[in-house]
This record gives sequence, C-alpha cells and structure tokens, in this order.
Amino acid sequence: MNVSVVLERAGYRIARRTRAQGKIGKNHRVNRDEAISFFKENFGVEVL
Repeated sequence: MNVSVVLERAGYRIARRTRAQGKIGKNHRVNRDEAISFFKENFGVEVL
C-alpha cells in the first residue's frame, strides 16, 4: 500500500496566506529524517 504524507509544523500558514506573507526559517521546516522518525515513534509503521 502506497501512502503519501505532507508534514508541517504549526504556524506554516504564514507562507501560504495572501496578506502579510512571511518566510519559514530553516529550523522550522521538517526534513525527511525528522518525518520518518516521527512516524516510527508515534504510529509504529515501517518506512521504506
């Protein structure tokens, strides 16, 4: 079964809103390794 997931931290909407847009800093972005470890710890799934 193939599943596609998009993870983002709280406050990410500021980059998408039309009025008073802001930028998301490097520390606030979720990288691949963080996402994989999050799913393994919280959901107990195997990521290939």
